[in-house]
Amino acid sequence: MQALENIHDARAVDAYVEALSAPNMPDNVREGAFNGIVANGSEWRFVPQIRRFYDSLTDESVRARVRPIVERYAK
Repeated sequence: MQALENIHDARAVDAYVEALSAPNMPDNVREGAFNGIVANGSEWRFVPQIRRFYDSLTDESVRARVRPIVERYAK
């Protein structure tokens, strides 16, 4: 995921969004996908998916790191 983020290819965002809800993927790996979405400036386009991702997190440290961005798009 870091490689996709480094090349700043907007097509990577679709892969990041899919990774947010990937079954059996650890929270910290899904956080990498979330960070890729944010790095591409696309988080506003995927608020529902990001909320579902946030609600599904079980790792409290990941939850704490992504909370400030998620709260920007609170209902």
